[in-house]
Amino acid sequence: MSGAQSWMLYGAAGHTGALIAQHARQGGHQPVLAGRNAAAVAALAERLDLPHRAVRLDDPAALSAALDGVELVLNAAGPFLRTAAPLAEACLAAGAHYIDIGNELQVFLALYDLDQRAQGAGVTIMPRCRVRRCCHQLPGPVRQRRSRRRAAPRSRRPGRRRPARPRHRGIRASEPPLRRLDPPGRPPAPLPARLRNHSDPPPRRAMPRHALPHR
Repeated sequence: MSGAQSWMLYGAAGHTGALIAQHARQGGHQPVLAGRNAAAVAALAERLDLPHRAVRLDDPAALSAALDGVELVLNAAGPFLRTAAPLAEACLAAGAHYIDIGNELQVFLALYDLDQRAQGAGVTIMPRCRVRRCCHQLPGPVRQRRSRRRAAPRSRRPGRRRPARPRHRGIRASEPPLRRLDPPGRPPAPLPARLRNHSDPPPRRAMPRHALPHR
């Protein structure tokens, strides 16, 4: 970027927009913070010592004036179904490039319809999915930072180790059958009725002596 106010962050008062503004300020950039909430944008701009402009997307004249001297607009204001199209149209009219952080199919199709006009005006209109693809194709610092971040192992607390998960071991045909653990010479204890298998024969009940059968 050529100038100190060469790109604008629209939607800076939101949660994601504020994070982008902070990282941009720490990286030495000075974006123009913009949004429809004038008080919130002004408070964030004062805290980060950045220029700001309050503008609504339903006012084309004010939006065109706000884009004066801006070379690129980063849209972080949702819902993008309402903000992407008018802001991209304003960027086309002002000759500024447009990118956003949205990932919605309808927004991508709406911006794709502006491709021929953007090529004729020498303007780049790039939604988030295209930005990610370009970052993957870059061999420079952006790609290297992403690779190092993925390759870095997760830090664990010292002295704590995860218990090993027991592996399920099935019974193979070559393994010997299970042996009973009853002491030798003693018959196994009878199982209660509720624990018996359905295939087991019913237990024999001893007949009392006084209940002799009639002959």
